[in-house]
Amino acid sequence: MKINPKYGDKIITIPGTQVLEYLKEASGAELRVLIFSLANQSCTLTEIADATGLSRNEVHDALTLWKKKGVMSVTGLGKKAEAPVEKTEKTESAKAESESTDSKKSSKVVIMSSELPVYSTDQINRILEKNKETKALIDNCQQVLGKIMSVHEVEVILKLIDYLNLDADFVLLLCTHCASIKKTSLRYIEKTAVSLFDAGITEYQSLEKYIEHHALAKSREGKMRTLLGIGDRSLTKKEKDAFMNWASLEIPMEVVEKAFEITAENTKRFSISYMNTILERWHKDGLLTVEAIEKSRESYKSQNAPKDKPKEKKGSFDTDDFFEAALKRSYGADYTLDKS
Repeated sequence: MKINPKYGDKIITIPGTQVLEYLKEASGAELRVLIFSLANQSCTLTEIADATGLSRNEVHDALTLWKKKGVMSVTGLGKKAEAPVEKTEKTESAKAESESTDSKKSSKVVIMSSELPVYSTDQINRILEKNKETKALIDNCQQVLGKIMSVHEVEVILKLIDYLNLDADFVLLLCTHCASIKKTSLRYIEKTAVSLFDAGITEYQSLEKYIEHHALAKSREGKMRTLLGIGDRSLTKKEKDAFMNWASLEIPMEVVEKAFEITAENTKRFSISYMNTILERWHKDGLLTVEAIEKSRESYKSQNAPKDKPKEKKGSFDTDDFFEAALKRSYGADYTLDKS
């Protein structure tokens, strides 16, 4: 027997090995949840329940099972709702009101199959023929990237739409951003999209904010390199993440320089992680200027000066004690300063 699927303009990719191994034991409810969730990979428990005719708890159980079987990863699933202590009859209006409330409270569940979808050339052509919006997106992406995409490159764009459930506007903005930094490889764009997805950046507005912070970090990179003595070498991941973090927190450059001074004074070997921790603590405490930082240090010194000893000269305060105390307030009494 030969079976030829007719995909239309949407493909549902189901991981083969894990599902087939459990197929004999799988219930109808579990299979319904599997098919719908992989076809709609960003949805609420209520939406899955409505589409499959199951309760939210049944959906929760099915998703938990497929997650344990290694078929998919699920984020935002939350805890299973507790059963009521005793059953009470509800009027139709009360039920409708309850369901409406549950729907509003439902957070998005993001489902990721364990295997990326693979499209044949015929499938890609059929999708582009039937979906004008997707074809227009491909055309626009080609224009901003300045090249004609191969079949495999077009497949990457389709994965971002179908697998990561990203909007066309999001994908186009991402391609525009990558082109602006001279990164036009679709492989690079795919890796960036997955990285953003993992960081929870999936909406157009959040991508705009990310790009804004990226531009700020890039504009300050030269100053950072000079300050930290990095030179022209490639940045490490820790350095890239730190620069981006400081930009996203909108920390002034003079405050970054102050943190560098403190780090250099209190570590035998410079630590970007230690410097980042200082800046995050200052930001959390609202210390956004050098003046505010110095005032906080003076206040700490006066409050912790020994009562039975002569007052020390200004400037002799042990900055290491100050920051260790601050870090312990953030991370707990067991925190030990790493000076490596």
